[in-house]
Amino acid sequence: MLKIKIFIKDKKTNIKMLFLCVIIVYLCFFILYKPIEIAKGAKNGLLFSANTLIPSLFPFMFLSSFAVKSGLAEHMGKHLSIITEKLFGLPGYCSATVILSMIGGYPVGARGVKALYDEEMINDAQAQKMMCFCVGAGPAFIISVVGQQMLKSTAIGIIMLIAQIISAVILGIYVNLREKHHFSEHTLPKKQCINEKTPLLIKKNDIITSIVDSCADCCGGMLNMCAFVVLFSAFLAVLECSNVLGAISSLINAAGFEKNAADAVTPLLLEVMNGCKYACEGAVSPLIIAFGICWGGICVHFQLFTALNRIKISKSRFWAYRLAHGALAATITYACILAYNPALPTSAVADNTLKFTQNDSLFGSVMLIITCIAFLVSIREKAA
Repeated sequence: MLKIKIFIKDKKTNIKMLFLCVIIVYLCFFILYKPIEIAKGAKNGLLFSANTLIPSLFPFMFLSSFAVKSGLAEHMGKHLSIITEKLFGLPGYCSATVILSMIGGYPVGARGVKALYDEEMINDAQAQKMMCFCVGAGPAFIISVVGQQMLKSTAIGIIMLIAQIISAVILGIYVNLREKHHFSEHTLPKKQCINEKTPLLIKKNDIITSIVDSCADCCGGMLNMCAFVVLFSAFLAVLECSNVLGAISSLINAAGFEKNAADAVTPLLLEVMNGCKYACEGAVSPLIIAFGICWGGICVHFQLFTALNRIKISKSRFWAYRLAHGALAATITYACILAYNPALPTSAVADNTLKFTQNDSLFGSVMLIITCIAFLVSIREKAA
């Protein structure tokens, strides 16, 4: 019996290694075969990092880290503890990180959670709970880049930002009420878990030390983020050059998606910046773009996992909540568009995207939310 188990394990390992070998050979071949196109993809990632990512995210990342290291988060928590405890079941000093995660950009929440964890203000269960809803794009990206530059509509950008924030709050309340049993163990901060009678003593640095430490911490995190953006931009260029993107798009189109939407699905799932670019160039419905922004893309997920490498995070639970976040945001975006009727891009109207937005997408969004809720319920007992 033992020999059979070892054989099966070795066989799975060999298959995995063979698959990785094929992928590496495939990537190397096209990097050598299409060096100009791949280099252009990497260059686009660098330009996006320099022109958009660093200017829009670095200040918020710094503020999130500084709020924790200087003791400001604990002080704010005294006034906001009722809100964070009642709505999200979290200590009051988590409020600064929760707020900044909704308006600061994708990695800000993770960096804030990491700072709280490193200062021993939260434990693994609380960190995992926060990462279920403390993920979101920043206003600079949603309003300026996607709304103004790509969609040519500031109103749509504002609507998508509001939808992202509202859906994050809903998820935070849901995870607190529906999955309270999963996060009920060891809910005290790590320093209090040692002795419940010992008061929580949080080390507070002076202002200068907090600024220096926060800046250094953010520099490392920003470098890691930019590296992933460049990597995935180059990877998407490989998929495009090898016609893999076209093949996947054809399959998605055959499944019932409109062609332009099918072309944008894979980029949105992999890397949000390029995905939004594909979607906007194809005049895809704002609902799909709103979903992609809240999903974040595998590239962003890797960045978050890297920032939280010392914290045990359930990947299946994290991805389930990313899907639910996207579905909720798409539905709220739909409702806001119907209520306020903002001017949509001319290309979208010309391409019948407005019709798609106001008819088919409501049913699709509702069904997607039902699917995500079913997924969340199914993994509650499995994911730990």
